[in-house]
Amino acid sequence: LVNWMKKTNEYSKFKLLGYNRRVDVNHVAMLKKKILISNELHVNPIQVTKDLEIINGQHRFTAAKELNVPIYYEIVDPFVPTSILHSNYAKSWNIEDYIHYYAATGREEHKKVIELCHKYGLPISACLMLLGTYIRGKQLEEFTIKEGRLFLFHKTMQFRNQLIKDAPHSDNLFRSTVRNAKFLEIILQIIDSNKFDLTRLHKMLIKQHFKVRGRARKCDYIELIMEIYNYGLSHKVML
Repeated sequence: LVNWMKKTNEYSKFKLLGYNRRVDVNHVAMLKKKILISNELHVNPIQVTKDLEIINGQHRFTAAKELNVPIYYEIVDPFVPTSILHSNYAKSWNIEDYIHYYAATGREEHKKVIELCHKYGLPISACLMLLGTYIRGKQLEEFTIKEGRLFLFHKTMQFRNQLIKDAPHSDNLFRSTVRNAKFLEIILQIIDSNKFDLTRLHKMLIKQHFKVRGRARKCDYIELIMEIYNYGLSHKVML
């Protein structure tokens, strides 16, 4: 539930959540310009917990504080921490925001990404690529990083890497196909379902590697992989 809107200049009583997005100084600068032209903060109040922790609107709050203009806020109670992933309408979350959120809330795989970034002074996108957990296809981003499923995706990439390693040397089309984002998304779903024997899947894909070729649609990949996996089985398993 959201309580009635309130107004204050007492900025010190508000707190930034450690697992929220980091404040983007460029976005704050842009908001300050907008506020100076036309202050509409009363139309877009920030949302806070009953302890005045900012859920939604930390950039608006920072801009108002730096301009020393009143901030308008609403108290959301009860507050579910995971709802913060969907409550920031003013500025979209990017991949780095999700990694920092899940790391701050205790996800070990995400902590490893942050540690690697700090150790080598690399951006998060570079670290994710080094870890084999990031493909530029937006569908895979939706499936994994944004939903906090890095560990599952690690398994997917390990499976892919083993296929590439065990593939016949002459079959470059097979290697190209198993790197395809749509193919990997189906493998991700297969692993997530816990219905399949991954040892058998690997064995059958390598055995029938000559059938593993690019497809236009995900449903075509599902049909292909199910045909290969179920070959010779009396009880078919379907995704």
